[in-house]
Amino acid sequence: MCQGTGCPQARASKPTSASEHTPANRPTSASEQASQRNRQSAVTTALLQKRTPHHAHKPLSTPSPALPRTDETDPNAAGQQNAQEQSNGAESNPPARSLKNWDPNPMVAAQFNYKINAQVTAQKAQQPPSSAQAKAAVPAAQPPAQRPAPANVRAFVLKHYKEAQELANQIGNGVTAAEILAVSGNETGYGDKALTFTKDGNFFGLHGIGPAGFDPAKKDPNVKIQKFNLAPRNDGFMDSGQVFAKIVKREITTPGIGNDPKAFFNALHSSSLKYAADNPKYGAMMVENNPIHRGAYILVTLAIESLQKEGKL
Repeated sequence: MCQGTGCPQARASKPTSASEHTPANRPTSASEQASQRNRQSAVTTALLQKRTPHHAHKPLSTPSPALPRTDETDPNAAGQQNAQEQSNGAESNPPARSLKNWDPNPMVAAQFNYKINAQVTAQKAQQPPSSAQAKAAVPAAQPPAQRPAPANVRAFVLKHYKEAQELANQIGNGVTAAEILAVSGNETGYGDKALTFTKDGNFFGLHGIGPAGFDPAKKDPNVKIQKFNLAPRNDGFMDSGQVFAKIVKREITTPGIGNDPKAFFNALHSSSLKYAADNPKYGAMMVENNPIHRGAYILVTLAIESLQKEGKL
């Protein structure tokens, strides 16, 4: 029995494919060709409908019914018809969106803005700071901390603060205990017993004849230093202070002058007491405050503040 592709019977039974049609087998009439094209178009449409989503077949807009041409007979009707056609065209063919009005995806826009902001921040960090920024970055110079008052000043203030407060109240015009102690401390070296004023109980440098006589000044023997009676519990501070307060109250009457320490000390220099007669800058010297020299008023004030914080005044 004959088998295989070489067998004549197998070749005779093999079906003929569409590509093997001879010209005699192809449709020749125009109607048959049109029918074949319609069938192919139907098959293509069915395939496209299967692959395209349903909503893709919806028309973008409903076409308006065509209007009859009347421009040959009525010019006004022709203008209305043209306007209607332009309106229909604008609805059916909306203008394309330009890149300027394009709205990006929010997530993409956020990432883009984040990158741009990061680049701008990096560029600003690399730029040198302006003069104003450089000044703001430099911390302001802090004043040096005040050194505490010496121990002898603290001891002097602690011993005579209450008496000085009483004398200040007698003088009035805003005079303070600190100003009284500054004058007395400057004259006696803060109660230094080696000085003549302290030995004589004259804590305010008063000239003339005192209750206990006088002593000649070392610099000028013609100048008399008042002496006061001393006792174990009376070193002369309050006695000499009473004389000082009477003179000041009589000669320095400017209201509130004690509120300006420098002005008060200058007034003492100009009074009959003539404090530091050879130093016209007596007031400035008393309130001077720098690393080289601190005036008597500054030292006394520091001592009062520290003693008050310690609860000793």
